[in-house]
Amino acid sequence: MNIERLTDYWIKYKEYFELPEPENDEKYKWTVLAQVFEKWDWKAPNKVEMFKNTFEIQGNQNLWVSRDYFPIKHTNWMFEVFPNETIEAFNNLFDETTPILDRVKKFIGFYHEKLPLLKALVPDKKINYHSHGDMRATALYLYLQNPNKYYLFKFTMVKDFLLNIGEQSIKMGKNENLELFFNYSDKVLDFIKSDTEFLSKYNEFTHEQNKYKDESLHLLTQDFIYFISKSNKINLQSNNNTNMSIVEDIFEGYKLFLSKTNYAPKSQEIFLDVAKTYFKVDWKKEFNSEFKSTNLTKKNIYELWEYCKSKKNRFKGDYNFIQFLETYFHLTHNLNSILYGAPGTGKTFNTKKLAVEIITGLEFNDSDSDRKDILRYYNDLNTKGYIQFTTFHQSMSYEEFVEGIKPENNNGKVIYEIKDGIFKSICTEAQTRKSISFEDAYLNLIEELKHIDLLDLKTPSGNTFSISLNRNNNLSLHTGEDRGKQGTLTKENILKQISGEKKFIGWEGYFLGVINYLKSEHNYNGSLSQDYGKYVLIVDEINRGNVSAIFGELITLIEEDKRKGNMEEIIVKLPYSNSDFSVPSNVYIIGTMNTADRSVEALDTALRRRFSFIEMPPIPEKLSTIIEEDLEINLSKLLFKINQRLEILINKDHQIGHAYFMGINSTKDLKLVFKNNIIPLLEEYFFGDIGKICLVLGDNFMELVYNKSSEIKQALAISKVYKEIDFVLDKQVFKVKNIDYLEAKDFISIYQDPNIEED
Repeated sequence: MNIERLTDYWIKYKEYFELPEPENDEKYKWTVLAQVFEKWDWKAPNKVEMFKNTFEIQGNQNLWVSRDYFPIKHTNWMFEVFPNETIEAFNNLFDETTPILDRVKKFIGFYHEKLPLLKALVPDKKINYHSHGDMRATALYLYLQNPNKYYLFKFTMVKDFLLNIGEQSIKMGKNENLELFFNYSDKVLDFIKSDTEFLSKYNEFTHEQNKYKDESLHLLTQDFIYFISKSNKINLQSNNNTNMSIVEDIFEGYKLFLSKTNYAPKSQEIFLDVAKTYFKVDWKKEFNSEFKSTNLTKKNIYELWEYCKSKKNRFKGDYNFIQFLETYFHLTHNLNSILYGAPGTGKTFNTKKLAVEIITGLEFNDSDSDRKDILRYYNDLNTKGYIQFTTFHQSMSYEEFVEGIKPENNNGKVIYEIKDGIFKSICTEAQTRKSISFEDAYLNLIEELKHIDLLDLKTPSGNTFSISLNRNNNLSLHTGEDRGKQGTLTKENILKQISGEKKFIGWEGYFLGVINYLKSEHNYNGSLSQDYGKYVLIVDEINRGNVSAIFGELITLIEEDKRKGNMEEIIVKLPYSNSDFSVPSNVYIIGTMNTADRSVEALDTALRRRFSFIEMPPIPEKLSTIIEEDLEINLSKLLFKINQRLEILINKDHQIGHAYFMGINSTKDLKLVFKNNIIPLLEEYFFGDIGKICLVLGDNFMELVYNKSSEIKQALAISKVYKEIDFVLDKQVFKVKNIDYLEAKDFISIYQDPNIEED
C-alpha cells in the first residue's frame, strides 16, 4: 500500500477522531457495539433467543438496519421458521477449519435456498431478497463471533477505500472481496499499531463508560478505513492561517454570487458550520469586505468543495455553490477542444487527463502516482458512461456517429431499427434528468434479479408482465400467459421515460411498472436533481475522418451559444428518427490531431472555427539519462537535436514526441525504440530518402551501398538501347545500419560533435 498516502489520511483521521458527537458521526459504533457484545454468546443454550436479544439495543442501529437493509429481521424470521437449519448454517459459518470463502458461499447459499419457502408463507407480500448477498451482514456475524480476526464490511466502503489509497478497485458480487478486505485491514492495523501515542489516548476513550473496549483495534481499523473511503483523493493541509484566508475568500465570493441571483442562500449557515468544524476557525467575525481572490488556487477550492460535499451530504444538491466556483474562479473548460502535435507527444493520454479533470474538478500533475490515479478515474468514469471514446477514420459515417438504420436479428427475422450513434447516445445520457437515487435503486433491482428467473410486475392499469435480467444488465420484457420475451427495457430508455420523452408508444405501462416498483420496493424517491453532471466524448484522430459527413448538421449545434438552454439554442429534426435534437451544454468534445498527418491550417474550416486548439509539443526535458559502460546517453539532448533538424528539413509539425523515449532504461531499450518507431517514422517523413535521414541522425547510423561509378555500372543492367547513365554515376546510395549492432557512442553522436568534449 501507499504508506505515504495512508499517513496523510491518518493525520486527518486523528483530528477528526477528537471531535465530539455529532460532529464525529461515527462514534456511535463504540456505544452500540458495547451493548451488542455484552449480549452476544453463540455458546448460549438458547441461540435463537440470544440472537434476537443481541440486537435490541439503545441508539443508532444502522450497522444492521436501514430503509432497504434488514438482515437481522430476516434472520430472526429464519430462526422462527427453520430454527435447527439456521443454527447449523451459523455453526458452519463459524467453523474456522473451513476456508473463509467456502463458508461464506455456503452461508449465503442457504439464505437463497430458503427465500422461496419464506415467500410462500406470505403470498400477499413481495419479498425478493434477503440482504445477505452483499456479505455486509455475514461479515457482521463473523466479527461478533471473532472480533480478533474479522472486520465490519461494506462494499462501497471497500471500493472507495481502495480507490483513494491507489489500489485496484473491486467489482460487486464477488465473495473474494471479503477476504481481500480482511487482508487489507490487517495491513492497515499493522500501520496503526506503530502510533503508540494515539493508541494510548484511544485506550482511554474505549474505557469510558458504556464504550466497547476494542482490544483487538479492529473497530478502530474499520473506522479509519471508512474515513478514508469518504475522504477526497487530495488531503487538505491543516495550516489554520492559510485555510482561514482561503475560506474567507471563498465565502466572500459566494455571498456576492448569491446577491446577484434569485437563489435563497439556505446553505450559508451550513457552510459556516462546516468551515468552522474543519478549519477550526472562529466565525464570530462578520464578512463585509469586497470579494478577494488572493491565495486561492483551483486545488484549494475543489478540496474545500469535495469536503463540503462529503460532510454528512449536507451540501449535496447545492449546485449553486459549484456554479459559483466555476464562475468566479474561471474553472470551466472549453466545450470543444483539440489537442494537436507531432506523433508521440502524449495527446491520447492527455485527453484522458483532461476528461477526468473536467468531470471531477481535480487537478493532476505528471507524477507516476497521479498518472495511475488518472487512469483509475478514467476507467471508472468510462464504465459509468460519463466518458466515451471513439476514433475517426475514412469510413466513419453520420450513421455511426449520430443515428442510422441498422439490421438486427430478432428470432430469425431481420428487422431494421433506428440506432443512436455514439454522439447522440452521450448527448441523450447527458440531458436525461436523473433521480437523486435512481442509480442505487437500479443497482438494487439488478442484484435482486440475479437470484430469480422472472419478477412479476403490474402496469398502472393493472396488467401483469414480467422482467428478467439479461447479460447487459438490462431488463428483458416478458408478456402474455406464456411469458414470452417481447423485447428489452434498457436503463437508458427508463431514464428517458423518467425525463418525459414521449417515444415509447404502447410500452409506457411497462416502463412505468418498473419505475413504480423501484419506488415501492427500492426506495427510489422519483425526484430529480438539479445537476446533470458533465460528460466527455473523446475523438481520437479527429482529422482523419470526413468531418462534414460525420457531423452533418450537428457541426453548427456544437457551438457554445447554439447549445441547449442558451439564448441562441438551435434544435434540428434528425433525418432518420424525425425527432428533435439539440446538443446539451454539459457535453464536452475533446479531439486529438496528429500534425504529421495534416496541419491545423489544412483542417476542415468549419471544425477549426468551433474548436479551441491546444498544442502538445515534444518536451525533451521529461527524459532521463541512460548510464551504461561509463557512458551517458542524454535522451533529452538526443531528442532536442533530432527535432531541431526535423524542423529545419521539414517543419515543426513533423517532429518526434517524447513519449517514445519514456521509460527507457538501457541501450537495449533505446535500440528497440529506434528500430520499431524512430527509423520507420523518419522513412515515412522523407518518403524513403535515406540521405536526409543521415542529416538527422548522422553518419554513425548510415552506410553507403554504392559510392563508385564502377559499382553502379556493375549493378545496372546492360542495355544496348538506353546508354544515358551518366546522371546516376555520381549518385550515392545509402541504407540505415543494422540498429542491433550500434553502441552507446553512436547514439551520443547524434547530439555531440566528436571534436568537442563536453564539460
